[in-house]
Amino acid sequence: ARLLAREEASFWNDETREQVRESFVATGVSYADAVYDRVAKDLDGYVSRWTEQANQVCIQRASSSTDDRARADKSERCLHRMRDEFNELMETLVRIDASALQRVVMKPTRLHAPELCSDSRHLDFWAPPPASERDALDQLTELFSLAQGIGEATALDPDARGEALDRAIERAKELDARPILAEALLQRGIREERARDIETAERTIIQSINTAASVGDTGTQLRALIYLIHTIGRGGKARLEEALSRLDDALALIEATGRHALLRSELWTAAGNAATFGGEPERGLEFHRSAYDQLLSELGPEHPLTLKSGLNIGNTLIKAERAVEAEKHLLELLPRATTTWGAEHESTARVHENLARAYLLQKQHPAAERAFRRVLAIKREHYGVDHQSVATTEYNLAVTLREHDPENEEALVLLRHGLEVRERVQKDTLNVAEWLIQVAWAELDLGNGADARAPLERAMSIYERRGASAEQLARGWLLLARAVVTEDPAHARILIGRVQDKLEGDEIVSPDARGLLEKDFAAFVERHEPVHASP
Repeated sequence: ARLLAREEASFWNDETREQVRESFVATGVSYADAVYDRVAKDLDGYVSRWTEQANQVCIQRASSSTDDRARADKSERCLHRMRDEFNELMETLVRIDASALQRVVMKPTRLHAPELCSDSRHLDFWAPPPASERDALDQLTELFSLAQGIGEATALDPDARGEALDRAIERAKELDARPILAEALLQRGIREERARDIETAERTIIQSINTAASVGDTGTQLRALIYLIHTIGRGGKARLEEALSRLDDALALIEATGRHALLRSELWTAAGNAATFGGEPERGLEFHRSAYDQLLSELGPEHPLTLKSGLNIGNTLIKAERAVEAEKHLLELLPRATTTWGAEHESTARVHENLARAYLLQKQHPAAERAFRRVLAIKREHYGVDHQSVATTEYNLAVTLREHDPENEEALVLLRHGLEVRERVQKDTLNVAEWLIQVAWAELDLGNGADARAPLERAMSIYERRGASAEQLARGWLLLARAVVTEDPAHARILIGRVQDKLEGDEIVSPDARGLLEKDFAAFVERHEPVHASP
């Protein structure tokens, strides 16, 4: 039985190992050897587990029991399915290019566990269906592959990806093809989360988890659980502990399935994001450092996953207002990013963008401006001028210019264009309200009070409906008072009274925000004393 099992497992041998290694090295990337070592180790482990299951099938087949032999037939069909899945991965590995190599390290985690072929609870789902049904299942697999391809090829047309996923989900339900349904639901949930439809995304991802669990697909179940932690974390401080409470479940799955260390790093990253979203960047930093150390050990310093994890650390340091540490960390990261991605790559631009934010925190406006302009040039070249990411950088550059010179006219041009682009995908969100506030503020500083009133009133309407912070409300009221003080001093007096109430309370917790508001409030009072005075 062992000899037969090893013969069956000959699809992964010294010859195929060497083919994969040569394919990786031929890409010319600096981290090719590290990726090969990691992938080969995972595939060795997978084939060892597959061989053990094949051995058990041989023993079952020798049984005199009709039921045992029937089950052995089904288990054998299941193992052949797993082997076909492995061979599909091998075809990818021996023809890999540099762009695909950075993502391939996670591919072994997508292989379904050979142990499913001995699990009577789930075996019916993993043994290939009869020939009469196989064509339909093949069509479904092709449809979902198409959905994945559309998602990769149409980054600027998410609707096409959504429609393809919807078709795949409906067909999977018709055939009760739960492994494919679980993956399709996960991809839909990711799409919904990225569109900031958090409530819907959460429900969809939970459906994916439950569907995967129903057929023992622990790989998809684990990946969906990790993304659920990230998604719940989007709920901010109110849901942080709920998000982190799922860490133990994810760790238990990692241990139970023998999934490798890179999934652990994904889990730490999701937890780090949740903690940062929840207003606890110091806690988030601990998780991100754990992820980074894991990736550094497994993949080396120049792998894209290691670099992206390093970017998470830089971003979190900035959130924690540890700007000097962030600058040092990002400057150490930049040469490695340039080596891996190239100087004009959008991922390298992210390092420059975080550096610019670190400079801005330190009031190094010329350095921040140079960095933001470089990022803007790279993004415009890569995405075009009307992309959401370009709009974000325009916003950051405008804020930098205005901090250095409140009457900078270029800043207003950038803000107007960025707002126009942002409103193509968002309507009446808090993010749009912040943009409206910045546009109005720039108009006021340029002496255009009449032009500031409409965006301010719209922003305040959004704030009141969406639940803005005390700081946001106070800033909006103060700016609106500036806009209406000449035409409607009575209204300005009411608005200033509201600002004063917020400053006298304890709702504004950020010392920097409070200090800036107090300074601007005092300047308004000094300039418009009759308005501020009680009637």
